[in-house]
Amino acid sequence: MTKFLYHRRSHAAPGPLPLPEPPLDPPNPGLACGMCPKSFPNAAALSRHQRFVHRLERRHRC
Repeated sequence: MTKFLYHRRSHAAPGPLPLPEPPLDPPNPGLACGMCPKSFPNAAALSRHQRFVHRLERRHRC
């Protein structure tokens, strides 16, 4: 065998990779909007959603 074939064998995986472990606790659902079923990761995103969706504020004048 050539050196290249020995080298290629060194990169071969010995078997299947182990499965990743499941997370210990479920992810945080976030902050829920009181007017619709959406939820948001932080208070700033919830506030922005309420301003521009439920209060109909415009981001720009045009």
